[in-house]
Amino acid sequence: MKTGERPAATITTPRAKVALTKDQVIADYRLAVRSRAASEIGRREVLGGRAPFGIFGDGKEIANLGMAHAFRPGLVETVRVGVKVDCDDGLGRGRTNCDLRGRVGWEPNAHVGVGIDADAFIELLVERISSLG
Repeated sequence: MKTGERPAATITTPRAKVALTKDQVIADYRLAVRSRAASEIGRREVLGGRAPFGIFGDGKEIANLGMAHAFRPGLVETVRVGVKVDCDDGLGRGRTNCDLRGRVGWEPNAHVGVGIDADAFIELLVERISSLG
């Protein structure tokens, strides 16, 4: 190990084993914070009339929720539904569509988060970040 380098922390869950350094986790978290801030600035510009067009949606927190689901099964409530990604030309290209109510009749092919124990999620997030030293 080089001087100043932090040792690898092994994170083990019931579903996966991942070896990450504390620096990698912190860098990923900083990137997520910057991404969220950029999204908020973009929305503000569009809604304030200073930008002619923009697509900004929530979703930057999906990685955090995915990790929370891996660390603590049951924290995120999921349902199995049909999911398709729009690959047609047009404004919807790249959008993920979920048949949550079964109206379209797509064959269920994915588990989709529909709820979360918010207090437990915040507790887990603070616990994990605090453990980084």
